[in-house]
Amino acid sequence: MTLGGTIVNTNDAWAVGYAGQEPSRGLLAWHWDGNKWNPVSLPTPTSGSDFVLNSVDVYSSNVVWAVGSYKGTDSKRHTLTEYYRYDINNNGWHVVPSPDGGLGNSELAHVWVNKEESVWADGYLTDYFGRKNTFILHWDGEAWDQIYGVNVGLASQLIGIAGSSSSNSAGNAVASVWAVGAYTSDYGSLEQTLIEHITAPGHSDRSTSYYEQTKDPIEYRNQGCKAAENGESGIIILDFAQPVNLGSAANPQYGAHTYISHVDLKISEITNLTEAFIMNYEDHTCNGGRRNAITVAPAINNDAALSDTEMAGHAQAWAAMTEELRTFVALHGYTNIAIGAGIDAEEGYNTFSLTETWAQNYLPNTHAHLYNFGSIDTYPCPATFPPPDPCSPGLAWTVDNYYKISSQSSSTANSYPLPQIYKPIHARWWYIVKRRAYENHQMLMDFRGSWCCGDAVNTTEDAWRILWLELNSDPKTGQNMPWTTANKQE
Repeated sequence: MTLGGTIVNTNDAWAVGYAGQEPSRGLLAWHWDGNKWNPVSLPTPTSGSDFVLNSVDVYSSNVVWAVGSYKGTDSKRHTLTEYYRYDINNNGWHVVPSPDGGLGNSELAHVWVNKEESVWADGYLTDYFGRKNTFILHWDGEAWDQIYGVNVGLASQLIGIAGSSSSNSAGNAVASVWAVGAYTSDYGSLEQTLIEHITAPGHSDRSTSYYEQTKDPIEYRNQGCKAAENGESGIIILDFAQPVNLGSAANPQYGAHTYISHVDLKISEITNLTEAFIMNYEDHTCNGGRRNAITVAPAINNDAALSDTEMAGHAQAWAAMTEELRTFVALHGYTNIAIGAGIDAEEGYNTFSLTETWAQNYLPNTHAHLYNFGSIDTYPCPATFPPPDPCSPGLAWTVDNYYKISSQSSSTANSYPLPQIYKPIHARWWYIVKRRAYENHQMLMDFRGSWCCGDAVNTTEDAWRILWLELNSDPKTGQNMPWTTANKQE
C-alpha cells in the first residue's frame, strides 16, 4: 500500500508505503524516472519488525527524507526516519536515529523538508494511559530534536506538516511551520480539527565579536570602523582571554593573557584599547551612515590560575575598568553606546566556586551588565528534562551552576546568558538549564542572544534560530532574543 508521495519534476518523483499485512509489513518505495516506476530497496533498523513509511518529501533530486514507524523488540512502535542523499561520497538510503517521545508508542505521519539542514516531521505519541499526544521533530543538520506542540482535550495527534521560508524587513530568513491533525475533547466525542503554528522569526540585530590577539590600538580602531561600516548593533564582545595577576599577591596588577599570541595586557591597556574601538566606531570618517546602538563588552574567561582572593580582586578591578569606560562614553556624548562586560564561563576551565567568586565581586561594583558567552560542551548530561543533578565528572558543575553564573543580580548590574552555540546539542543543554531555573527557582532566565560559529553551526542566523527553537519549544522557557554575535580572531 502506498501512503505518501512527492514530486521533484516530471522526471523525478518518489512514493513510499508498506507491503504485506500487520504484524509483518515491510517497507515499500518507488522512484519515477520519467518513464516508469522503479522499486527501491530501503534499509531497516537492525532490530524490530512491521516496518511502515507514511510520508516522503524532497529538497532536491539528491536529498530525500521519509518517515514512519516500526515495532520494536519491546512491542512498542518507534519512530523511523530514512534519508537519501546522492553525491560522490554518500550514495543511497540510510536509517537515521530518531527519538521517541512517549511512554508508549511513537509514530511519524508526515515530513516536510524545508532545506537540507532543516526538516520537520509530526505524528503522535502515547502516554502511560495510551492516550495520543502531538509529536513534532525538527532536524537541524545533525540530529532530530523534539519540539513541544500543543495538546487539546483528551487526545491529540498530528498528521501533516509544512511551511515556508521568507525574509523579514531586515532581510533575515523567517521560518513559519504549520501542523494539522485532530483532537477529541472527551471519551466518545467526535474528532475535531487541530491546527498548530510554529514561527521562528528572523533576528534583526547582529554583531561581530573578537578574540583579541594584540595590544596595537590600530587593530581596535579598525574593528570599530568595521562595526560602523557594517551597520552592526547589539552586543560586541572583545575577548582578552585569561584573567591574570601580572604583579604579586602582595602587590597585584591585574590584566589578561591572550590565547595563541600570548600577549599580556594590563587593565589600563585594555581600557585604552576598548576606548580606541569606541572612538573609531563613532568616527564619521569611517564609512557607514547612522550609528546603531551597541554594547561594547571587554571580556575574559574563567581559565585562571588565581587564588580565591585574586579572583575577587581581578573582578573588582574589571568592574572599576567598566565604570571608567562608562565615564569615557558619557563625557564624549556617545549616547548610542553602552558598556558591558563578558565572561566565557566554562566547566572545563575552572571550578564553579572560583568562577562564582569572580561574578559576585564584579556585579556589585559596576553598572555594566555581565554577559556569559560560555558553552556547555563539556557537560555530558542526557539531553532530556529533568536531568540527573549533578551529572558531570571532573570539576562537577551542575545544571544550577550554569543558571547561577548566567543569571545573578545585584543592586546595580545583572548577568545574562549569551551562550556559544557551536553545535545543535548546545542549544538543547541551555534549554535544560533554563527549564531547571524555572522549575527549581521560579526564575525566567533572560537570554540576550547567541554566540557562534563553528563545527556544525556555520552562521549567526543558524545559531540564533536553533537556540530560539529550543527555548520556544516549551511555554515554560519561551522568549524572544534580540541579538546574535559571531566570533572572529584578530
